[in-house]
Amino acid sequence: MTSLTVPPRSVFTTFMDFPFVHDLDRLDAHFAIIGMPYGDPYSIDEVTNDQTNAPTAVRRASARVSRGLERWDFDIGGTLFDGKIINVVDVGDVPGEARDLSGHYRDEVNGAKEGYSSTIRRASEMNHIHDIFQLGIRGQGSARAEEVEAARRYGANIITSRELHREGIETILARIPDNGRYYISIDADGLDPAVIPAVAAPQPGGITYPQTIDIIQGLCRKGRVLGLDFVELTPAFDVNEISSITAGHIILNFIGAAVRAGYFD
Repeated sequence: MTSLTVPPRSVFTTFMDFPFVHDLDRLDAHFAIIGMPYGDPYSIDEVTNDQTNAPTAVRRASARVSRGLERWDFDIGGTLFDGKIINVVDVGDVPGEARDLSGHYRDEVNGAKEGYSSTIRRASEMNHIHDIFQLGIRGQGSARAEEVEAARRYGANIITSRELHREGIETILARIPDNGRYYISIDADGLDPAVIPAVAAPQPGGITYPQTIDIIQGLCRKGRVLGLDFVELTPAFDVNEISSITAGHIILNFIGAAVRAGYFD
């Protein structure tokens, strides 16, 4: 008898449908995807805001990022894993607790340490941060004059969007010390709103998508990138999932760049 139904269409619950791993004590992977939905609200009215939905939005949109990991990616310059056996997992989200508004920070730190120590054994490498480079700063943000001055006294390298566009990515990368251990934090507001419209405070003139992946690939070639995060995505402001899809492509580009840099050879 011919069946009258077929299985439901595939709906990704993890990023790129990678395996879900719940037990961080037994984590064995080259890359671990973790969602951290909760942050530090500016006001009590923002204790729960739409940015808490960002990890889910990116995972859902990842179904539109790739037709298959064996396909050629022209941004990466080949297939994602380059013929190597690479294990990528999704470990889910760090939970929040309504009665402990800062408790998730402890879980995020502990989860990150557990992930690093269980997978790439490099948790101790993040103990000391020597240099901070802030790229794509432009327009008006939340920073006050005294906060900008404090950042400069600390030694932060503040590179405006106009300077980045004028000088070019290679010139900026040359200012970053070689053979370092790097961590990349991408603020969605840092990219141009044509690329990432799903932000609370869009500003024209931001970093483009090609510039973003050039930065990631350049740093992977210069030294060792320990991790990458993507923050401040507000799914309610998205258009046709463009922002979540772009975030997904950026994550894949990081994986592909790390693989090609020989991190796991």
